[in-house]
Amino acid sequence: MNPIRKLKGEKKTHLTPAEQEIFTYILCGNNNKMIAEKMETGIGTVRAQLQSLYRFLGYRNKEHLLQDHLCPIKVQKSIDEMMGV
Repeated sequence: MNPIRKLKGEKKTHLTPAEQEIFTYILCGNNNKMIAEKMETGIGTVRAQLQSLYRFLGYRNKEHLLQDHLCPIKVQKSIDEMMGV
């Protein structure tokens, strides 16, 4: 049994390594086909992992996720924090 998978009835507590990788690829502007190629997996697998990622993070879809994570104001705040401004 895969130790990363949750047991039936248990609440998921973290993203899997594959979901973390997909999240990074999404933020870098990759589409599902590009992600599948980079991860050497099928597009259906990417879609399934994306749906799990959206559910876990509380997003409806990719656009909703990107809206939150690529908002210029939030990006600028992050840059300011890193720079100590």
